[in-house]
Amino acid sequence: MGSQDVSPLRETTKDPFSGDCSCRQDGLTVIITACLTFATGVTVALIMQIYFGDPQIFHQGAVVTDAARCTALGIEVLNKQGSSVDAAIASALCSGIINPHTAGIGGYYREHPDEGSQCSQFNAITQPVA
Repeated sequence: MGSQDVSPLRETTKDPFSGDCSCRQDGLTVIITACLTFATGVTVALIMQIYFGDPQIFHQGAVVTDAARCTALGIEVLNKQGSSVDAAIASALCSGIINPHTAGIGGYYREHPDEGSQCSQFNAITQPVA
């Protein structure tokens, strides 16, 4: 029943991955190649959709910001046949001008408490305090 004489397996000293075998590859190389192949395929598919697909035009849009002037600017861009990206950029730039403490990369916060207590501030990016 458990005899080794009947077993088709035998011990060898030859390494199957040495010599002229081209099947051994680094795992990271396989992963990177697969990711690049996938990314290339998706990019080609998206480019083909842009050039050969039906145009997607929407006749309604919305712009929302925390400042009425910036919202009006974004709506004006849309009304002048601008794209939604144009309206978003215009609204974001306007918001950065009107409320610079709430827009942009990082941020800046400073609290001015009552007299006699300490001033607390948070500066996520390096900028001078006026």
